Amino acid sequence: MTTNFDHIWQRRGTDCLKWDFLDESLKADAEQVLASGVSDSDFAIYAPIIDAVTKRLEHPILGYSERSERYYQSAINWYQKRHNLTLEKEWLHTTEGILPAVAMLVELTTQEQDAVVVQTPIYHGISRVVNNLDRTLVNNQLINDDGYYRIDFDLLEEQLSSGVKAMIFCNPHNPVGRLWTKDEVSRVVELCHRYQVMLISDEVWADYNLYGKSFNSCLATNPDWHQQLAVCTSPTKTFGLTALRLANTIIKNQQLSEQLKRKLSAYGMDVFSCLSVQASIAAFEQGEAWLDEMLSYLEANMDCAADYLSTHLPKIKFQKPEASYLVWLDCRELGLPQQQLMEKLVQEQKLLVNSGENFGEAGQGFIRLNLSCPRSILEQKLQRIVKAFAS
Repeated sequence: MTTNFDHIWQRRGTDCLKWDFLDESLKADAEQVLASGVSDSDFAIYAPIIDAVTKRLEHPILGYSERSERYYQSAINWYQKRHNLTLEKEWLHTTEGILPAVAMLVELTTQEQDAVVVQTPIYHGISRVVNNLDRTLVNNQLINDDGYYRIDFDLLEEQLSSGVKAMIFCNPHNPVGRLWTKDEVSRVVELCHRYQVMLISDEVWADYNLYGKSFNSCLATNPDWHQQLAVCTSPTKTFGLTALRLANTIIKNQQLSEQLKRKLSAYGMDVFSCLSVQASIAAFEQGEAWLDEMLSYLEANMDCAADYLSTHLPKIKFQKPEASYLVWLDCRELGLPQQQLMEKLVQEQKLLVNSGENFGEAGQGFIRLNLSCPRSILEQKLQRIVKAFAS
């Protein structure tokens, strides 16, 4: 198969969060805006997924739905084939997105004011969950080794041994793009087991391993360590289905599983969209070849960005990510405060990016850029970045 990822799809006018819901200061120039902040893809989803949803819509009734045996088996088969993980149906719990699952797990395993570890710079949705639930955010800041980020394990053990109740682990990491090694993942899981800390692993980017790197799930560690573990996954990020709001949380601990089921029932979240279910089945059963093509295209996008910026604006540094379609650009050598960085990009160049400060103090001087777009659009984004700081 050969997919045309170069095709430009017009997303304006589709109630798209990324392209339609702009700041008031940008609405007059909406046609000139290039959106590169929200982490969804500008590639068309794989045609058989659309076909599966369309076929379901041919039936004139959209009533309450449940997950079929085929739904579970398609997910189990995917994780076995793609990640060499053997799962059981009873471990899978479906939610309307990963963040709702993370929030419910935090509620179930901690109390207000309890300490929860995160590793900054971190996806702001995770820190928002901790803060909105009135938990105490404990920062295990990653070590930035010339653009390559490492875990400060000495600090992490000190924190986990001092009464922390939970840790939210971003694996692979957003925004820095690390695919944690087998040893790093094992050390995190073992430490949480040793100190009886609940480990919530956000593995939404698991399928985006680039450049031949391997993804290492927390579930691939010693099974004896898994009673304090919940792993959150989703096909929606992998296949560009984020509007369909579906994720799977994998829990081996039977007591925690029952607690999550009751929580979902209490919130009325124990029924599911038949369209989301059909899309997930089609993606898992038919989407592997498409995904491999898309990852190859993304690698070429990463190479293009690295070559262009190193040639035209070498003061901006970045390590090509090991996973995801997001790049974490280090703009500190430009010597500009964060507000001025954003003004030059957003207000002057009409390029929407994520400000590094949204990811914690460790993000000062950085921006996050989304490269899941046609090559011609990427080239325009890069040209605008260079133009913003040409002087």
